[in-house]
Amino acid sequence: MSNVIIQYTIKSEYVEENITLLHDFFTELEEVCPSGLAYKAYHFEDSNNFIHIVNSETDASAFAHLPSYRSYRDTLHQRIEGNPTMLSIKEVGSYSSGN
Repeated sequence: MSNVIIQYTIKSEYVEENITLLHDFFTELEEVCPSGLAYKAYHFEDSNNFIHIVNSETDASAFAHLPSYRSYRDTLHQRIEGNPTMLSIKEVGSYSSGN
């Protein structure tokens, strides 16, 4: 199992495009429903910063082939400022109220 947090900053003129591409990606994930994958992306309010939290039993192979992900990833170099930070994490515990 792979648990990763990715943090990055988008150039201000590309924030809305980045959000649109992520929406397209999540729409395709909903259609394809890859098993063993939990993927969340957040946009920090009032900033150009994004964070993704990915929990996958199969690493990126669960989604790397999707056209929407390829479109997002293949154009990221145009939108991003600096280099993304990627951290592998290990879950210590979790809680969800089920809501």
